[in-house]
Amino acid sequence: MLQTVLDQVAKDTDYLWIDIACIDQDDQGIKMDEVGRQVGIFAGARLMYVWLSHLNPGLLYTNLNDLIDLVSYLYILEAGDPKPAIRRLSECFTFLLEDPWFTSLWTLQESVFNRAAMILSRDGRPVPCRINSGYIFMSVLVNESSILLYQLDRLEEDYPHMIQGVQKEVRTIRFLCKSACFESLYINNPNVQYGLVRYRTTTRPADRIYGIMQIYQLSVGQSAEPWRTFTLDELRDKFAQALAELGASPKTARFLLIYNSLTSLSTPKKKKKEEEEEEEKKVQYATWK
Repeated sequence: MLQTVLDQVAKDTDYLWIDIACIDQDDQGIKMDEVGRQVGIFAGARLMYVWLSHLNPGLLYTNLNDLIDLVSYLYILEAGDPKPAIRRLSECFTFLLEDPWFTSLWTLQESVFNRAAMILSRDGRPVPCRINSGYIFMSVLVNESSILLYQLDRLEEDYPHMIQGVQKEVRTIRFLCKSACFESLYINNPNVQYGLVRYRTTTRPADRIYGIMQIYQLSVGQSAEPWRTFTLDELRDKFAQALAELGASPKTARFLLIYNSLTSLSTPKKKKKEEEEEEEKKVQYATWK
C-alpha cells in the first residue's frame, strides 16, 4: 500500500520525506537528531500530505464533501430545520476521526508547521472537492470545523429551540473537534498548541516533550545531546528552562512543568488512576457515539 502512495505523490517530486522510512527508528541517537530537524523539514516543504490510510476511499470522499456542504448550508440557514444537517455532521466527524492520524501526537506539530497539507485517501489519491475542481486540504477541514463550532454556539445561544433533540450530536461534534485539535490548531501561539497535547496519544511519556518542542523551535534532551540519557524529570526541567530562556514568564514555565508532571507514570497509584480515567473516557465516547 505504501508503494502505491509513493507512485502517486512522487510523480513530480525530486525529494520526498516520510518519517517512518527516513528516520532510523532503531537508532536512538539518529532518531533524536532527526527529531530536532523537524521544524526545518516540514516548514520548508513545498507540499505536505496527510495520508488517511485507515479509511475507505469512497466513504472518505463522501464524508469530507458532505461535511463541507453541510457547514455551508448551516452558515446561510435563515429558516428551516438544522437538525438533519447536525446529525449527518456528527456522523461525518465520527467517521473521519477513526483514522489514527487525528490522534497521534507527532502529527500535531506537523500540522502546525505546514498548513498546505493535502489529504490523501488510502490508495494515495487526493480527495476531490465537489464544489470546485480542486482537492481537499487539511486547512479546509480545520476552517470548516471552526465555522461549524461558531454556528453551533450561535444556535445554542440565540435559537436553542432549533437544536432540541440533537444535543447529543452537538456534544459529539464538539468533543471530536477538540480531540482532533481543529478548534485551535492554527492559532499563532505555541502555548495553545502545547495545551492540545493532552488530546493526542503517544507510546512514550517523553514524547509529550520531544513531540511538541519544535513548535517553540527548541531542541532539548537527547535531541540536543544525543550522547546523554535523560530521566523524564530531567527532560521536563530542560524543557522548562529552555522556555524560560525564550522569555516565557516563570508562571508559564511553572504551569508547563506542573502539566507535564501529570503525565508521569512514576507511581502505581497514579498509573491506576490514569487507567481508570482512560476507561471513563472510552465509556463517555461510546455513549456519545
